Amino acid sequence: MKKYFLIILSSVVLFSSCKDLLTTYPADQISTGNMWTSAALAEQGINGLYENFYIINMSTDLIKVYSSSEGLLKQEWMGCEFQTVNVKDGGIDILLQATKSPSDAAVVYEWKWCYTGIHRINDAIANLYKAGLDDSTYENYLCQAKFLRAWYYTRLNQIYQGVPIYLEPITDSECTLGQSTSAEVWDVIIDDLNYCIDNQYFPDNTISTDYGRPSKGAAYSLRGNAYLWLAWENNEDTSYYQLAANDFEKVSVCGYGLWEGKYIDFFNHDNEKDHEMIFPIQFTSDTGYCDLLQVILGGYDQIGGWSGCRPSTEFVDYYQNADGTDFDWADYIPEWNDDVFVNDVTKREVFFFRDSVSVDDNGDVVSDYWNESETAALQERVNTIGADVFKKYYLKDGNEDRLRACYTNRDPRLRQTVLVPYDPIDCWRDSYNSGNVQYGKEKRWPYLGGFGDGKDFYCGVTPGENTYIYRKYVYSLPNEIPDRTRCDTDWPLIRYTDVY
Repeated sequence: MKKYFLIILSSVVLFSSCKDLLTTYPADQISTGNMWTSAALAEQGINGLYENFYIINMSTDLIKVYSSSEGLLKQEWMGCEFQTVNVKDGGIDILLQATKSPSDAAVVYEWKWCYTGIHRINDAIANLYKAGLDDSTYENYLCQAKFLRAWYYTRLNQIYQGVPIYLEPITDSECTLGQSTSAEVWDVIIDDLNYCIDNQYFPDNTISTDYGRPSKGAAYSLRGNAYLWLAWENNEDTSYYQLAANDFEKVSVCGYGLWEGKYIDFFNHDNEKDHEMIFPIQFTSDTGYCDLLQVILGGYDQIGGWSGCRPSTEFVDYYQNADGTDFDWADYIPEWNDDVFVNDVTKREVFFFRDSVSVDDNGDVVSDYWNESETAALQERVNTIGADVFKKYYLKDGNEDRLRACYTNRDPRLRQTVLVPYDPIDCWRDSYNSGNVQYGKEKRWPYLGGFGDGKDFYCGVTPGENTYIYRKYVYSLPNEIPDRTRCDTDWPLIRYTDVY
């Protein structure tokens, strides 16, 4: 069903861009002037408001697709949040700059993408009345449009902290407004969401009917988020916190709730229509309507992913111990804060080293257990750490177990979210292991496993294999998805967990 729904979206966009000699509306109008003249066209027009979330006309060229700035830019701004280090095309760099250049690709893209959605929505809101719709349909469409506008302005305000506000259809030449304050933008967002929440024709939820469309539960979620930001911008004003809490309480009343199964199973296409999903983007495995999360997040041993977005070490360290206490490396590795490591934190690499490495009195790796290339790779890392440090702190027959303990006694969601070192995983890549599943592969350091075969998990990214990668949204076994470029798992823009 999603396939045909999205095909309609794409055809609407093509239809709305056609011009011929009989066109009577202005050529420089951002949205078409004749889109809203009948109920059928109005339905297509509302469907078309969602097209901006998708990558349309996907190329078969994988590199071109992955570098594309179409659809929701998960591998840039959403891939640059606290939990992720984005290594694809240096996307993280913009967040490290005290002053952001307006010409930066991510800045330009986000601005253009959000205002493209907003201008289409403004056109719909201004012209829906022309379609001769019954009250319930008209109000429902209007609420959808206002919610989407509030969502776009929320994204803009969170990124830029104050942007120009456009609430009416305009021509390109009229896009000249100056920056409004962040508070003024939140006021516009809250006004739109108030309309949705107070409207009798807007459904409490869209779990079983019109799945994927916004609802009152989604509006409460977004308005509560606005109040949280206002609290922060107003010196932790507790009155805003109370307003946020009141809204978040309403979301469960609207029918949404927490996923009740195993945590990792939620991020699978088999379970995507759970009442945890408040406002998702829907994907299928069809060309042009699928997602690239497998490429972005998965390792090369997992159906050929590139792991271009990877979990940050700060994010992994943020996971508490199983008893709820804060995690501290020194609790598991008492030598962690010895002077040699405080003075040069890179030498802590010794704690992540694989088992069974012997070093003689001269600091040379004993090659009885390793072939020539493996010995050379090990020697390079020993030299980097320093032979004296390596011999003092390395545990030949327990280094891996010491590190495993740092992850196994933690919040269980950690190892379901992130592939950590020395944690076995079954995975598959059609060109490896004669096309058979590779069982019990582990991320070991240094990586010695060849190109995908062997027992070392192959991540396949630069700068190396000594990094975390994601397990959420990643498929590892054959026949789970058609191929690495056709991920059909829905992407939640708002989940009940966010609210909770």
